[in-house]
Amino acid sequence: MRTRVFLLLLCLVSGCVLGPDPETAEPELPGGLGSLDPGSGNGFGDSPWRHLVKGRELRKLVDQALLENADLKVAEARVRKARARAGMEAAQRLARLDGVGIGGVSRQSKEENPFPALVNPDRSPMGFAVEFAWEIDWWGRKKRGRQAAEFEVLAVEWDRAALQTEVAAAVVGETLVIQALSLQLESMEQIVELEAQSLAWVGKRVKRGEEGKDAYLEAENRLARVKMEAEKYREDLNMAQRALAEWCGRGTVSVGSFRSERELVSRGPSGDLRAGVVLRRPDVAASTARYRQAVARIGIAEASRWPEVQIVGASGQLSSSLSDLFGNGASTYGLGLDLRVPIFDGGEGRKRTEQAVAAAEDAHASHVGVVLRALREVGTSADRMQSARRVREEVEGVRRIVGEQLAIERRRVASGEVTGEALRRREIEQARAEVLWWDSRRRESVATVDLFRALGGGW
Repeated sequence: MRTRVFLLLLCLVSGCVLGPDPETAEPELPGGLGSLDPGSGNGFGDSPWRHLVKGRELRKLVDQALLENADLKVAEARVRKARARAGMEAAQRLARLDGVGIGGVSRQSKEENPFPALVNPDRSPMGFAVEFAWEIDWWGRKKRGRQAAEFEVLAVEWDRAALQTEVAAAVVGETLVIQALSLQLESMEQIVELEAQSLAWVGKRVKRGEEGKDAYLEAENRLARVKMEAEKYREDLNMAQRALAEWCGRGTVSVGSFRSERELVSRGPSGDLRAGVVLRRPDVAASTARYRQAVARIGIAEASRWPEVQIVGASGQLSSSLSDLFGNGASTYGLGLDLRVPIFDGGEGRKRTEQAVAAAEDAHASHVGVVLRALREVGTSADRMQSARRVREEVEGVRRIVGEQLAIERRRVASGEVTGEALRRREIEQARAEVLWWDSRRRESVATVDLFRALGGGW
């Protein structure tokens, strides 16, 4: 009998934590996803984004965006708020001390006190005390609350890292677009100038009767079309510059120095990518933390259905007047247990547990969706990068051929075999090839940045 009583008291003192342990909770993923070992991969995306960016000025621009981007400032505030909430939950597990003071004046009328000479009708009760309260966390409600708050901090920190990845990728991507559009616009302006020269040449031939009116109209049509093309590149360039300024948190951004740098980012991976790399993505880590936070709240809901016990106490001094408080005042103290046992709540506690379980299932389904979306984004980005690489290689071949044809045409003009108009047509083809080549370079570089972002951005 004594042994049983001792074990019961030991259980009450030590308590037990209700609900599944969120520290070891792992969301189950569907089968058929391949190896999801986070250590598997070829290293691309493991390093910080600075290893992707080669240009020094571009690195400075990304640093500036990470400091001044408006959305990142909001994310930083959310991190501080979550950390403060976690600190509040941790403080809940400690004992509470409060200083209490009382004071006042009471007066009795003659009807209430017919013998004022014997009993003083005026009283001024005064006193102070220190009150103590500590809740015994038998069922782990406070522990689970602290764990839930800590996982919330992890989630918002990973949310911030995901946004940092988006900002860095957007700044690098917009810079690559601006570089390509600037050089493409130069080539288009060169084409406009060459077409204008061709129009003037055809006009002279029309006046001499060597060409018909249709030849002049055709040359005029070509000039109008390339002017519209050039205007479209100029419009796209202005839009990209405004987008870059917005990502950097500024009104305008100077990007003139990037035009001279041929390689702004490193080349992407050439080998296969393993599925496990997606587990290093910030959004996957954030969804894992939110799942564990939801699991911790199951324990909170379960513990709320069990008795709460507090150790309470107070010690102080009490007197009928201020003058007697420290002289003839009475010392008061007390120590005891405050027990609160839920008897009937109309099923609220049970529904609270059901709600927490449903929230955990919701978080689990959301996590599976995040992982599947991450796998899709990685696969799509890798395919797009490989396709862009093949296109760029083909365009480089065309560019080389056009360059050789232009060199041959120049030699033929020098020898008098062909006219200058034929040379202009070759120069226009060469400028067109430059526009196409920069477009292919931009697509490959942007696809590389997208793949780096899809793999987690190296945070």
